[in-house]
Amino acid sequence: MKQQKLIKTLTVSTLALSLLVPTAGAVQVHAATTKYAVAASSTSERDALINKIDYDFVQDVMENINDKKFAKDRKEISDTLGLYKSYKDTTDQKFGLSRAVRAIYAQNQQKTKDELIQKINSNYKGSSIVDYLKSAKQPSSFKNRKALAEKLLMLDYSGTAKQNAEMLKILRSNGK
Repeated sequence: MKQQKLIKTLTVSTLALSLLVPTAGAVQVHAATTKYAVAASSTSERDALINKIDYDFVQDVMENINDKKFAKDRKEISDTLGLYKSYKDTTDQKFGLSRAVRAIYAQNQQKTKDELIQKINSNYKGSSIVDYLKSAKQPSSFKNRKALAEKLLMLDYSGTAKQNAEMLKILRSNGK
């Protein structure tokens, strides 16, 4: 449980950092920092891998980052993303790979958040998150509000008035 919370915290920190650094994409965040960056193996393979990078993918990479059995997998990920000309599984390359994967995950999360906000559109002007969700024909139970809060990158949602007001503000402002 602590590990999941740590990874979520790292993800949010990475997201905050990626929002501060204007780039064409998460891979370029890393590629700009290494002199060995090369083009990805193919755009479709790269895009497929990027879409596959979710929380579980990041967790697997992080848990196995120093396990020699997964060196071939790390090389394949690096080659597909086009991170290094010659991936040798050095400490620096493993760190760069994990950083790139976390940045891609953060961007995927932001994309999901933006799509969700666009989907839940309402003209409701009141101050209740429950009424807002009902007006947008969305489920408003605590379980659904908690899931929505996580998708909006709000950690440790417990349903307080302050958290509900913050969630309502995020939804109304299109995430800005």
